[in-house]
Amino acid sequence: MSFRNHRAALPALLLCAALAGCAGTGTGYHERTALGELFLFRQGGYEVEQLGPDDYRVIYEAGISTPEDRSRKFVLYRCATLALEKGARGFRLDKPVDLVKAPMPMHKLLYGARVRLLADPQPDGRLVFDATQVQQELEPFIAQFR
Repeated sequence: MSFRNHRAALPALLLCAALAGCAGTGTGYHERTALGELFLFRQGGYEVEQLGPDDYRVIYEAGISTPEDRSRKFVLYRCATLALEKGARGFRLDKPVDLVKAPMPMHKLLYGARVRLLADPQPDGRLVFDATQVQQELEPFIAQFR
């Protein structure tokens, strides 16, 4: 095969590589980035929006092949990390982490919750959490997807 034939095959090889990347085992734990929004490179990830002094919306954009339980854990872990970054000891969810919107273009799902950061949480294991405890419990799981 000549060099000219190899050059003609390059676009097809690049397309195959991009599609192979989309066929993975789901979205990893990382921040959603502008580069990740480009058409062939949509990677999803978490996003945080501040709604008030102690109120935030945490969203996780997951690939269709990302298990629901993993997406929910990613949201909880990001909530815990956010609380600790902001000097809070815990957080309260307005409701359990749930599917926010689906289906989206490129077969993406959004999971999320409204979060209030708390200085002195009274954890109930359902809607009020100790941030350090959540982070410690989920860290080994999250580490697999970084």
